[in-house]
Formats: sequence, structure tokens, C-alpha cells
Amino acid sequence: MTAPIPVSGPLRLDYTLSTVPARLRVSTATQDKLGRLDVTVTGGTTSSPLFCEQITITLPIGPGPTQLTEAAPDVIAPEVTGGTSPIQGGTWDPAESSPSGTLRTFTFTPRRDEARFDGTWTLKLSLTDIPLNRQPGDAPITITESTRTTDGNYGPREETMPITKSPPEFVFTDFRPENIAVTRTQNVKLFWVCEGDADATFTLFWTGNTNGESIAKNIRTWPPAGRNVTITKDTSFMLRAKTKNLSGTDEYHYQTIVINCTNPDLTANTLNVTNGTNLNTLAVTNGTNLNTLTNTGRISALAGIQGDGSNPLRVHQPAGLKVDAALDVGEYGGHATFRGQVTVAGTTNLNGTTNTQNLTVNSSSTLKASKLESSGWAYGIHVNSPLQISGFLNGYNNTRIAINSGLNVSGGIAGARVIVTRQSWTASWKETSGRKQAPDNQVMVGRGHTGDENGQTEHLYATIRVE
Repeated sequence: MTAPIPVSGPLRLDYTLSTVPARLRVSTATQDKLGRLDVTVTGGTTSSPLFCEQITITLPIGPGPTQLTEAAPDVIAPEVTGGTSPIQGGTWDPAESSPSGTLRTFTFTPRRDEARFDGTWTLKLSLTDIPLNRQPGDAPITITESTRTTDGNYGPREETMPITKSPPEFVFTDFRPENIAVTRTQNVKLFWVCEGDADATFTLFWTGNTNGESIAKNIRTWPPAGRNVTITKDTSFMLRAKTKNLSGTDEYHYQTIVINCTNPDLTANTLNVTNGTNLNTLAVTNGTNLNTLTNTGRISALAGIQGDGSNPLRVHQPAGLKVDAALDVGEYGGHATFRGQVTVAGTTNLNGTTNTQNLTVNSSSTLKASKLESSGWAYGIHVNSPLQISGFLNGYNNTRIAINSGLNVSGGIAGARVIVTRQSWTASWKETSGRKQAPDNQVMVGRGHTGDENGQTEHLYATIRVE
């Protein structure tokens, strides 16, 4: 019952029945439900009191819908509240009588022979810890009193009142996976527990399936036998149960879990790699922004890191891109464009054709080439220090002229002009007397000698320009 109910009929005293909880629910196979029955007694007036020598409460015993409990003797505990003063009976003693068929009776008796009800006090008789059976229905509770008026005799009077047992409370719990973490090829299996409403319907939702999948109401696992389900990333599953309340309105109940994929596909705005991570493919697809890829460990891209079509893979970090091993550009027919300064700390090997407008080699470095071509002075080669092309040039008069300062050539100079200016001969001198050094920004382009080793020698110095 959901509210205390007054008992009418031939009874002289006034009785009100109530239960705790207010709505009794039957037990289930996995859970026993306990209830308490309270009978509140009052009545009479100061001018017309009523006298009572005994009150009994009889319960129907058995497993059926019209029976309340299957409890064995001494399981149900009777209690009394009130009735302690002498005029009220001087305390009431409860007792359980021996079962009689499908009935069990509890007797409440005042110690002072009788109690005087004059409307100024209330007696409450309780039966606690009643284990309810498993069948919903109305169980009749019988109240019997032995009362008299001031000038009357005691006689029994009784009334029967039904106590409603509602269906078991809807229990929806223990939603769990067979494995909390799976690989991409490992099947997902889900389980749950539901009791109390045979008409409950279920719908399963998961990441990527917002419409849900209906599940037969007598099924407690998913997916059905013969069907395999795998995941490629961490996936949330939400199971919804739908029931109806007493007014017939739909009620919804939810359980949610997450299953981890140990080798997932990743879609992220920020990806922080704090340890070694092996990626078969890191693909930035159209409409997907990989804002930050932070690596404090190792990223192994076994199949490549690629942009989508004409959208390049860009490095926005101000510190740039650091490649500790080989950087191979153009395997798929592409090319590399450097829009800012390129600094080479070691040796740069250019095995193919290299086109450049301005190539600057610092004074502390060396540029080595098998062939250099210039399309004109405007696109020439500017070297901050001498350009060393090791080799020789053959001069005139069968005299070998070595150019070993400023320009050193190991092959030849094709398609260019060598301009010799500001030529001047030195005074004659004897070579055995010492060495000679060309002036700054000039080289020796000629040598004249007469006589034997003690003869006179002259050097021709000049300024050389290549155009």
C-alpha cells in the first residue's frame, strides 16, 4: 500500500494499516525483500471508553500471490509501541501462535487484563522483518479484537484488509565487457543483469552508432551468437533499458562502459608521445587537423607520414624540423623548396643537378663540385672565400702555370671567360736567392728565365676575373 488505510467494518476500535516500505515489492531469485506491517489502534472517548483484552493479526503463509510470506516460525519479529501506563494496559506482550495451515497469528495482550481506550492515546502493533514471497498480488490481513463497552461483555470482532505486493523492483546492473581491453582483431562481448520487469526492452548504443541496436528483451549478452564485433579505437557502449511506471509512462535506465583498443586508429588535435610509439600509418586526411604532434620519445612511421592530396604535411614549431638520419625527398616525384636560409653544418652531397640563384659558402667551409654551370653573371657563384678547384692550366712557351690561390681548377672552365688584367713584370732576380710571393689579390700568370740555374728570372703578376 502507498498510504495508511483505515480499517472499517464491525471492529469497535479504530485501526489504520501501513507498510514499510510504503510499496512492498516481492522477492526475486537473487534478492530477498523484507517488509514491515504497522497497525495503529485508537478509539473510544472519555465519556464512552472502550475496553480491550486482546488483539490478533493473522497473515496468510505460502508462495502464492494471495499469500504474504513463506517465513518459518520465529523469523517475523512482533513489536509494540505505546500502551505502557496502567490504564493503557501496563505494557502489551506480543506472542506468535503455532501455524495453522496457511495462516500465522500474532497475539498482543495487555499485562493488566485489559486496556482502556478513551481517545487520548495510541497503540501501534508492528510485525517486522517479513520476508516477502516472489508472487505479486493482494494478501488478505485479518485483524481480530476482543473488546467491550462499559456495561458490555467481551466478544471477538474481526475484519480482513488486503495488503498489495508489487512486482519486484526493476534491477538493471552489472553491465560489463568480457575483456576491458582488446586488440583490433579481438571480438567484443558484453554482459548485463536485469530483473523485475519481464517486459523491459533494451537498446545498445556505441561510438559511431548513435541510432542504437535493439536487443531482444530476454537476452542478456551482446553480440548474438555467430556475430563478431571488433573495434579500432577506444569505444564507449551505452545500454538503455525502457520500462513503464505505474501510470504507463515510459521510464529509461542507462548503463555505460568503455572498452580500450590496445592498437587503435588515432584521431587527435594534440598527440603527445612520451615513449617509443610505432605507427603503421599517420595520415592527415581532408577535414582533419593534427594541430600538434609532440614527441618526447620516438615515433616510428613504418608506412609513412603523409598529407592529403595537395595539402602538405607542415611543421609549424618555431624550432623547425630535426632529422638525425637521412632525409630522402622526392621519392614519389616531388621536390623540395627551401624558402628561407639553409644551413649545412657538415658535408652536403648533391648527386643530381642542383639549380640555385645564389649559393653562398662561408669562409670556413669548402664547396666541391665536379661541374659548375652559370647562365650569366646575374646568376653567378658568389664565394666569400677563394673558390678552390684543384688542377692546372697550361700557359704559353711550354711553361706550366699553376693557379693555387683564388681559383683552383681540377678540370676545365667551359662556357666562361677568364679576364686577365693589371699585368706587371717584376724586376729580374736570381731564384737561388729566395722566394717571391704575388701581391694581394693577384696571381702569377707568367714566368721568364734566361741562362742556367744561376740565371735571371722574372714573374708576371695579374688580376684574374672569371665571367
